[in-house]
Amino acid sequence: MARTYTAAESAAYWKKKATEGGVTFSKPKQNWGVKKSGTSEQKKHSGCHAGKDKNDNPYVQGWKYSRRDGMRSFLATPYSKTKSVKSADSGIEWQNWMVKISQEGKLPQITGGMYNPATKKVIVKDLGYIMNPKGGKGGYVGTFINK
Repeated sequence: MARTYTAAESAAYWKKKATEGGVTFSKPKQNWGVKKSGTSEQKKHSGCHAGKDKNDNPYVQGWKYSRRDGMRSFLATPYSKTKSVKSADSGIEWQNWMVKISQEGKLPQITGGMYNPATKKVIVKDLGYIMNPKGGKGGYVGTFINK
């Protein structure tokens, strides 16, 4: 008949084995080599930056990729009829700028946008997009939700 050990004797035996190196304790594999989604960094789908051209005119340039529309590039610049307007509610200064949207295989689309000189953001109301050079890692071009 086999001898039965007490809990204290069993614990002492396994503790001794673990310190000697005879037994290694490791966590069992939970996912069996399948990579979990969200563990790696996602690929970037938009970007934006602001700057000045050689004539010292400001601009905001961005890009956005989507499966439906493909790669689109955005260029926002002031034009000859650009005016500054101060918001009555918040007191924020806005300028109306021209936004050129280029897409491969299509003619460029030109629309208007509102530029905030303090934050360097451009809001394209027709598309519901915002161009934010300070958003995320390398800027953001995407949907705009007015809060």
